[in-house]
Amino acid sequence: MSNVDIHRMVNELNKELINTRIDKAYQPDVDTIRIKLRKAGEGRKDLVIQAGVRIHLTNYPQPNPTIPPNFPMLLRKHLSGGSITSIEQHNFDRIIKIKVQKKEEYTILVELFSKGNIILLNKDNNIISPLKHKTWHDRKITAHEEYKYPPEKGININNCRFEDLKTVINTSDRDITRTLATNGLGGLYAEEVISYTSINKEKLAKELTDDEITQLNNAINELFNKIETNPQPQIILDENDKNKDLVPITLNKYAQFKSKSFETFNMAADEFYSKKIV
Repeated sequence: MSNVDIHRMVNELNKELINTRIDKAYQPDVDTIRIKLRKAGEGRKDLVIQAGVRIHLTNYPQPNPTIPPNFPMLLRKHLSGGSITSIEQHNFDRIIKIKVQKKEEYTILVELFSKGNIILLNKDNNIISPLKHKTWHDRKITAHEEYKYPPEKGININNCRFEDLKTVINTSDRDITRTLATNGLGGLYAEEVISYTSINKEKLAKELTDDEITQLNNAINELFNKIETNPQPQIILDENDKNKDLVPITLNKYAQFKSKSFETFNMAADEFYSKKIV
């Protein structure tokens, strides 16, 4: 999932899962955790998290091993009976924070970048346990360490002022597409934003005029307004009617492609990812 996909997914999960109680956690495969939830008046819900890949509700729960691995058992110990109080995307990055209140507050930290991770934190932001123990020169993801976010790259493109955008553009040595892509939009949505303007997508960013930067700023706002207020979740199909891509809105790049529409982005994601497995 891209930063933009996660933005939309977090929006939907907040509406679906706030005040939902955690029942049990399972680990159907090495990188995937499924959390069984219950919400008053709505019954059971299943949240699937695949490190480095996806997070969404699912109607296709994978079979679980007969003997649960250690990590889901630890999640059960700390979280079962607790309630989800908030779900946030960290700085428009591919990081999600799920707050759970029991006697104490816990955080399920989901990393969807690179190979990803799922990490349980205590109220002091210290690691109780990660799904995968990792060490870098500036970060250590293991029990009893304080959780440190990865270094930020660029700006929060979804929440930046005109002057911030102008600074990033004027100091870039790349074309405008790559400049936007590396500041959180990714190539697909960078091209979509530029398609709302009169700007050549191959133009060097530092050559843009103030008027063109204003066009881009308005285009970014237009993109996120569509995602937040007028989503059109769909799976894009290739020439063989196979799943090609998953998007939360209609994109100009895929105007000539066939697609399957869904009521929610959760439903589209479940169909796109789960059907590859079951």
